[in-house]
Amino acid sequence: MGKINTTMREGTTVYMTSLTLGENTRHEVTVTRAGEGWIAECGSLPGCVGEGSTAREAISGLRAAIRSTDKN
Repeated sequence: MGKINTTMREGTTVYMTSLTLGENTRHEVTVTRAGEGWIAECGSLPGCVGEGSTAREAISGLRAAIRSTDKN
């Protein structure tokens, strides 16, 4: 499973983090508060998006989207 490097602060609406998948694959990620939930996007992989009720769920969804892209 990939590693998430981040510092999450209470009340933050947008933050940057990195997601490491595999040995040398690191992606910069933007996580944004959107209404009642969160959206995680990876600028280096257009179309890869994760959504969730928490920031961590959104990042998990993004991880799944990236893995799905890697398989194709």
